[in-house]
Amino acid sequence: MSTQTTLKKAIEKAVKNGWLDILDKGFRYDGLSFKHDWITINAFSHEKEGWCYRDELNIIFSHDFAKAFWGEESYAECWYCRDGFPETDKGYEKHLKICSELFGDPYDTGHRHISDAWEYHLQQMVLEKDPIKYLEKFI
Repeated sequence: MSTQTTLKKAIEKAVKNGWLDILDKGFRYDGLSFKHDWITINAFSHEKEGWCYRDELNIIFSHDFAKAFWGEESYAECWYCRDGFPETDKGYEKHLKICSELFGDPYDTGHRHISDAWEYHLQQMVLEKDPIKYLEKFI
């Protein structure tokens, strides 16, 4: 998927989940415009509104975008392999058991709690060589 396509789909998901309050304010989301290095998010009510960003990093690394894109569900991270899981994931406990048997004390829970999914994924995305590719996994 191209960078523009990934951004378009990621922004649509975030807008649908309340980013920039576009839908809550009664605006109609009219998509994105890419001109030169600028990305414009277009919305319409009685007056045309737009939000301009110099590049995609200003969008994808914003806390508000991340909250809307990934949500605020509780997340836990395995100490051993650093995989993250929603705490409601049924595979999470099984994963912890396997990792603790392979790498450490079988009585250790082997995880730490991270308060929100958006925070976990934002930290992971910062570590990626291509953060747009990381976003693409969740579209």
